[in-house]
Amino acid sequence: MSDEVKAREEELIQLLTATRLALEEGNGTPKVHRLRNQAEQAFAQWRIATSVAAHQETVRSKELRAQPGTLREKAHAALLILKAPAHPSVLCRVYEAFHRDTLLIRQVSRLRREEPLLYQSSDRPFFVCSVLGPDLQPARALYASSTWPLERRVVTEPGLKLWELEGIAHVADAVQAGIDAGEGSPEALQLLREMARSAGMDFARTMSPERIGAQARLRMPALLARHQNQCTEFVARASDLEPSEQLFGIPLVRLTADQKAARLLKMARDADARVATVDVPASSQSTTEPESGTTRAALPPPSAEPHTPDASPEPGRTTGR
Repeated sequence: MSDEVKAREEELIQLLTATRLALEEGNGTPKVHRLRNQAEQAFAQWRIATSVAAHQETVRSKELRAQPGTLREKAHAALLILKAPAHPSVLCRVYEAFHRDTLLIRQVSRLRREEPLLYQSSDRPFFVCSVLGPDLQPARALYASSTWPLERRVVTEPGLKLWELEGIAHVADAVQAGIDAGEGSPEALQLLREMARSAGMDFARTMSPERIGAQARLRMPALLARHQNQCTEFVARASDLEPSEQLFGIPLVRLTADQKAARLLKMARDADARVATVDVPASSQSTTEPESGTTRAALPPPSAEPHTPDASPEPGRTTGR
C-alpha cells in the first residue's frame, strides 16, 4: 500500500472517530457538521489515492525506467509524479527534471489526436486522456491519466488552482525522496521552487522541499471543497457518457455544408447593411442621365436637412466580393 493511501486512511479514521465522539458528547450541530464535511473531503482524497494506487504499481516500474520510451510513457510518467492534471509545458518540465530525457510540448500535444484512435483499437492499462470542461468537451491544453476517477478529470475554476497546488506538493515529495536517497536532482529542485513561486509562495527560494509541500497542502482543503461542489453535476452527466467520451470528451461540433453556407450568407447580409449606411444618401428628387436614361440620386442642397439613409440593404445588392 502506498504512503499516500495510508495517510489518507489514517486521516479519514481520525475524522470519523472525532465525528462520533462529538455526537456522543453532544457538542452541538455546528461542530458535527464541520467534522462531517472534513471527513467527506478526506474520503474523496482517499478515493483518489486508491484509484491511482490500483494502477500505479502495474505501470510504475515500466514508466520510471522508460528511457526514451514511448511518448505516452513519458507523458504518463510525469503525470505519475504530479498526480494531478497539467498543461503540456508542465508535463515536459517535470519529465525532463526527473528523467534527464527530452519531452517536447508539440509531442505531448499530438496525444490529443492519437490517444482516442488507439483507445478504439488497443487494450492498454492506461492512456493520456483529456480533462473535461463543463460542456463535457475536452478542455484545452490539460491532460490527465485514464486511471483517475472522473472527479479528477472535470475542470472547475477552484480545481485549476487545486491541481496546481497538488502538483507542487507531489513534486516536493519526489524531490525530497531523491534527496533522502542521496540522488537529489538540482534541476528538479529548481523546477519545484519555480512552481512554488508561480503559485504565490514568495519565500520558496529558501524553503526546503518538505516545507514547500506542507505550505501547498495547507491551501488545498478549501479549494477541494469548492471543486467538489462545482463538479458534482458535471460528474453525474459525464457518468452517462460512453467510456471513450468519459476519457476524451464529446467530439467538438462540426458544421455541415448547409450550416456553413447559411453562416456565410448571414455574414454577407450583415456586411451589406454596414455598407448601406455609408452610401450616398438618396433625396426626394432624382436626375436622369440623358444618354443612358438611368436615374441617379441627387445630392441635397447645402441648406437641406440631411437625410438618414435606410440601414437595410437594397434588394439584389451584392457586396462585390
